[in-house]
Amino acid sequence: MYCLIIQLIEKYLKNIGQSNVGKPCLDGLYLLPQIEKLKTTIMDEQIDFIAETLKSLKQLNQKINELINMQRKAVTGYDYVNANELAELLGESKKTIYTRVHNRQIPYYKPGGKLLLFKLDEIQEWVKSGRHSSIEEIRQRI
Repeated sequence: MYCLIIQLIEKYLKNIGQSNVGKPCLDGLYLLPQIEKLKTTIMDEQIDFIAETLKSLKQLNQKINELINMQRKAVTGYDYVNANELAELLGESKKTIYTRVHNRQIPYYKPGGKLLLFKLDEIQEWVKSGRHSSIEEIRQRI
């Protein structure tokens, strides 16, 4: 885009130089609206790019904050996570976590009857309990 503007400007300046004194250069006059249109297009593209970059940075910042909070809980010995954190940890959706709770497939706590918490040690054991033997392990038992 920038090269095209430079070429148009160079053509405009070249036409001005070739025009006779006192005669307006018609080619140069026709180029002015095209140059303005290109400038507007480039500015619009830059604004769109900046908006997309800002949106991506906000999402990245949110993910970083979530990871920092999870790490802080692990370091301070906080043994419980909420449904959002568990979904992030297991790579599942919140809906799947709530479905598992409803079907009593996963260990959980509801202190006060409202807040849903999961103890990390129990979740690790629950994940381990779902382990399936490999073919090699089955062959060794036979």
